[in-house]
Formats: sequence, C-alpha cells, structure tokens
Amino acid sequence: MSGGEAKFWRNDLKFAFESMGDVDRIESHDTALGRPDVNLCLQGGVEWNIELKYCDSNKIKLRPSQKMWLRKRARVGGKVAVFTKVVTNRGVTFYLLHVGPAVARVSDELVDWVNTADVCWDDKINFGELEEILRG
Repeated sequence: MSGGEAKFWRNDLKFAFESMGDVDRIESHDTALGRPDVNLCLQGGVEWNIELKYCDSNKIKLRPSQKMWLRKRARVGGKVAVFTKVVTNRGVTFYLLHVGPAVARVSDELVDWVNTADVCWDDKINFGELEEILRG
C-alpha cells in the first residue's frame, strides 16, 4: 500500500481490526495477483478479505486482477469487501462495499461507488456497526 492507503490502514483501521480478531496486512502483487490488502478473521472464525482504497479525486480504481480475485472468491461464498476512504474539500467519508456480482459493473467513477456501497460513514467509522456488519 502506498501513500494515503497506507495511512488509511495505519491511522483508521489497524488498531480496530486487531481488537476484533486476527488480522494480516497483505501486499503480495508478485505472489498472489489481485489479492486484497487485508485478511481479517474475527473472534469466532468469520473471515474476510478486504481491499483498501484511498480516494482524493473522482476516481476509485480496482485493477482487473483485483476485480477478478474478488469475484472468484465471492462466487464460492468467500466474504470479500472493498473499504474506501474518500477525502474531498467537504470532508472525509468511508464506504464499505460487500463484493458480489455488482463489483464487476462498478466503474472507476466515485459516484458509482457511492451509489453501490452497502454503508457509509461521514468523518468517522462506527466500528461497532462495522463489526456487526462483518459478523452478519
């Protein structure tokens, strides 16, 4: 992860995810093309693969290899999501998109992600709600 995405992980998610269970941050483009940035196994064994994105423009870019990995895992019942931090002149918003067939049709346009996201939080992530969603 680079730049804003690394800070999103370090400043917004790392501590909270570690308190929910076992978490691994993965950067393995060479060994596992398209694999998401974070693997989270919640207490009780619920496991998620989460791709992190940081956006300070009108574009959120998933590489074709990322879309393919996410779709393949979702197709066999894996729990996969894209978690995006969007920073604009109006403030910060966090979007969580549970990956299903829809991810293949989401464009790079921010408005498309906003309209597809399962949940969003303005300014601050509600970690209690997030954990409920991940356990659900």
